[in-house]
Amino acid sequence: MTPKYFEERKAAIFKKQLPPNNKNVSEIAAEEYISKAALYNQDSAAILFRRRC
Repeated sequence: MTPKYFEERKAAIFKKQLPPNNKNVSEIAAEEYISKAALYNQDSAAILFRRRC
């Protein structure tokens, strides 16, 4: 079972990619101090969203 704070943080990071923020993966990785690979592998819904854009 993953901690609740992890799920909330993951959702907050994903929201940064949506309008009106529209931040790219490189910007978010730098802000959050996590790798770009971690963002791309976060979950399948996020990956599908990035491919459509």
